[in-house]
Amino acid sequence: MEHCRSLISLWNGGTAILSPRDLDDEQLERLAGSINALPGGECLLDPQFYLPHADHERLCSHDYWPAEYETGVFFQGPALTKLLRKLRELNVRLGCRAFILPGLLAGSVDDDWLATQRAIIEEAQAKEKQLPLIATIALSAEAAKDEDQIALLLEAAEQWTVQRYYVFASTRTDNT
Repeated sequence: MEHCRSLISLWNGGTAILSPRDLDDEQLERLAGSINALPGGECLLDPQFYLPHADHERLCSHDYWPAEYETGVFFQGPALTKLLRKLRELNVRLGCRAFILPGLLAGSVDDDWLATQRAIIEEAQAKEKQLPLIATIALSAEAAKDEDQIALLLEAAEQWTVQRYYVFASTRTDNT
């Protein structure tokens, strides 16, 4: 946390991406407040929803993390709306100037993964009118190395109406 503040001060500005995996709510709010108070300082929140079945105690303890997650229906109903609402509230509380949307880790970039990405983006666009949206693109090591999958991703992402992309490439080969 101190490194973020020191570097942003030294550089006269910058953006820190906050990790709910490493920080509880109180720490997130305190760090965000100190970063936002620095000249040119900004923070964003990475919701780290890459693996919704995660069991990391601190990550799963945040208010936005769903107690129940069912792969088939989560991204097609009220659970997604609730997740995005709670994440938006947290982003506002932290003073974030943009909203990094949750995104699943792609073991492979396929039609199902792309449909989930679209569902997240469309639901966020329907509800979020204030903060610019940033689509998370979380790729497994295998997906990131596959030219065909990258081509499919790039073609699809051109159609997403978001302001930016947040790319997370996993170095692990077991998708955890």
